[in-house]
Amino acid sequence: HPRDAVDPGESYEVNFRINQPASTSWYHSHTDMLTAEQVYAGVAGLFIVEDTSESSLGLPSSKRDIPLVIADRRSNAQRQFNYAPFMMDFMMGYLGDIALVNGTPDAWLSVDNGLYRFRLLNGSNARVFRIALSDNHPFHIIGSDSGLLAEPIEATSAWLAPGERTEILVDFSTYNSGSSVMLKSLPFFSNGGMMGGGMMGGSSQGIEMDLMRFYIDTEANGANSVPDSLVSIPSLDPADAKRTRVFNLSPAGMMLHSINGLLWNIDRIDFSVPWGELEIWEYRNISMQPHPMHMHAALFQVLERNGSQNIRPEDKGWKDTVLVDAGEIVRILVRFDSHPGVFVHHCLN
Repeated sequence: HPRDAVDPGESYEVNFRINQPASTSWYHSHTDMLTAEQVYAGVAGLFIVEDTSESSLGLPSSKRDIPLVIADRRSNAQRQFNYAPFMMDFMMGYLGDIALVNGTPDAWLSVDNGLYRFRLLNGSNARVFRIALSDNHPFHIIGSDSGLLAEPIEATSAWLAPGERTEILVDFSTYNSGSSVMLKSLPFFSNGGMMGGGMMGGSSQGIEMDLMRFYIDTEANGANSVPDSLVSIPSLDPADAKRTRVFNLSPAGMMLHSINGLLWNIDRIDFSVPWGELEIWEYRNISMQPHPMHMHAALFQVLERNGSQNIRPEDKGWKDTVLVDAGEIVRILVRFDSHPGVFVHHCLN
């Protein structure tokens, strides 16, 4: 919680029991009014959780298990990454013109022609990526924010909003030695249009971006295969929900956003959730910007997107962040039963 800020020169320890499935998680600064700037400066990192259920699946490991933190940055004439938002950036999001992978521009990786596991995290301040390979080569989505899926799902692209994680398996066996392929973000229009602060020195939301090139330059020594199934995930039943909470995501004045008409206040608590009771949370985005909605201390399952329960692969499994595009209504099922306390519920854009 932002109440727990660490003052300059001071420190404190946090001890907690990890009671969630194996997952690609992350940590980052959450200082009141400074979160965006501090995360932009790199105060963030991965927190990978493992368990025996995952280790028994024979997924790619060691050099074929690669975490990729993807983020955009805005350069200036000195090619420095200064966080200097204009007024419009507070409304549209702080968007950059350069993509970094693990802090590196023009990133590349030598791979063999085996099966690789890539753990993708969008560490951007506002940019939404639509992940794909440049030749439209299919891959398998095996995990979302908070753990593995029930089974691998083949796809050729995947949405990845700020704070979201997606795990994919890429099989390089069909590529010739000496060839290469680019991991990129495909162009897209959100429901509010292709937006951003391009006129202010940044770039637009939804532009095409090259992220990382893979060079297939060695033969695989042993190979993994894509498993038929992964882990058992109990399905939450909306019929068991005790109540529905509605969250309207709307502009507040010219340059700010609100939840149910309220702006952030570090001293305010908006509601209390009874321990262990299943709830439906309904996000209604009535703004012109995409909002990745995130909660602390609970995992959820996406129930519906725009009235359809035929949700996309990256919405499946246990989640802690969900992208709600302009004009969308997304409903989730959530139960707080891991840690009691006071927690933050907010947009990651």
